[in-house]
Amino acid sequence: MALLMAVSQIGETLNKIEFDTIEHLGLEEARKGAYETRNFIVHDYDGVDLYLIEKVIVGYLPELKSKLESYSV
Repeated sequence: MALLMAVSQIGETLNKIEFDTIEHLGLEEARKGAYETRNFIVHDYDGVDLYLIEKVIVGYLPELKSKLESYSV
């Protein structure tokens, strides 16, 4: 359950970052996907496919982390 909440928080946080910053980092699709994943977790908790969440964590989060870490204010 904690992983689901963490993934949903990532989607919520990315949605709050200014669009210019998201665009600069090339994260438009990642932002959209993260927020859609967040909505699915929050609104359909019992129906969450944990295999899909695992794919998100293993397949997408490392690249997202790398791009965000490369950004300097």
